[in-house]
Amino acid sequence: MWPLQVASRAKEHTGVLVEGRLTCTNPQCLGEFPVIDGIPIIVPDVAAYIATHQGVITRRTDLAHETMSLIGDCCGPGSEYDTERQQLSTYVESHFGDCVTAAGADTRSQEGSFLQLLEGGFQLCGALPTGPILDVGCGVGRSAWYLAEQCDTDVLGVDLNFAFLRVAQEILQRGHVSIGRRKIGVVYEAREFAVDLPAADKVDFWCCDALALPFSSQHFSLSNCLNVLDCVCSPIDLLRELERVLVTRGWLLASSPYDWSPGTTAPGAWIGGHSDRGELQGAAEPLLRQLLAAGGHPQSLDALRLRAESAAIDWAIWLHERSCVQYKVHAFAAQKEDKGSG
Repeated sequence: MWPLQVASRAKEHTGVLVEGRLTCTNPQCLGEFPVIDGIPIIVPDVAAYIATHQGVITRRTDLAHETMSLIGDCCGPGSEYDTERQQLSTYVESHFGDCVTAAGADTRSQEGSFLQLLEGGFQLCGALPTGPILDVGCGVGRSAWYLAEQCDTDVLGVDLNFAFLRVAQEILQRGHVSIGRRKIGVVYEAREFAVDLPAADKVDFWCCDALALPFSSQHFSLSNCLNVLDCVCSPIDLLRELERVLVTRGWLLASSPYDWSPGTTAPGAWIGGHSDRGELQGAAEPLLRQLLAAGGHPQSLDALRLRAESAAIDWAIWLHERSCVQYKVHAFAAQKEDKGSG
C-alpha cells in the first residue's frame, strides 16, 4: 500500500492541517484527497463522495442560532438540512450529554448513554497488544477520546458522516460544542458547552469508508465498531475488513441493536436473515457465533474468534424532548488468532 503525502497547505492552525490536499505517491495512481476543516477525505471514489455530500461539506457553520432557525423553517421538515440537524442533535446528546450536565444545563436522562454502552462493551476485551486503535463509525467522537484515555495510545476515528466528523474536529481543536438541541418538530434550542477530555493529542478523525479502509494489514491493536454492523451494505465484509487491519492477538469490539434498514442493507445481507421461516428467524447472535468460530460456517472469518459477549446493553437515543428510542444492544469481543490456529 502506497503512502499519502501532503501536496498543499492552504490553511493550518497550531501545526494542524485544516485545509489542503493529499496525494497518493503511487505513480500509477496520483489520486488527490482533500483536507477540509481538518478532516482528510480518503475514500475510494473521492469525486462521487464529494458530489453526493457537497451540501454538508460546503455548508457554513458560523451562523447564529437565529439564522439557522430561519433556514430550518424555510427548508422545512424532511429536508436535507432538517435531517442533518436532527442527527447532530441526537448524536451529540448521546455522546456528550454528561458534559451538558457538568456545564449546569438541564438535560435529558443520561441512562443508556453512548458512553455507558462503550464502557460496558470495553470490559469484554482482554489485554491489547501494543499499537494504535481504529474507531470505526466514530460519529461525533466520544469513543475515540475514551479509548485514547483508557489505553494511552493513538486512536484514529473514521466515519463517512462529514457533519459528525466536523463536530468531532471542532471539539478536538477548540474544546467546545455549539449545537442546536431539538425540542420538537423543527424547533431547536441553542446549546454551547465546553468539552474537556484528556488525551486529545492522541486522537484524530478522518473521513473513510469502513468497507475500504486505506490502511495496510496488521496495523491496529483494536478495531472498535459500535453500532455500525446494521449501517453498512455488507456486514460480513465489514467484519472481514476489520479483521484485516488488526494485528495478531488484536481485538475487535463490536455492538449492534440490529435495527436493519433495507435502504442501507439489503435484506439478503442481514445477519441472521429476514424471514420467520428461516433457520435463525432473523436472530443475528447465533450466526455471529458461527462466523467467529473456526469452521462454524462456510463464511467464517479466517482468524477472528469470539471471546465474550453481552446480550443486552441499554442504549437510549433522544429524538426530541418527548421522544426517546430505547435499544437493547448486543455487544461482543473477538480476538485475532494466528491464521490456522483454530
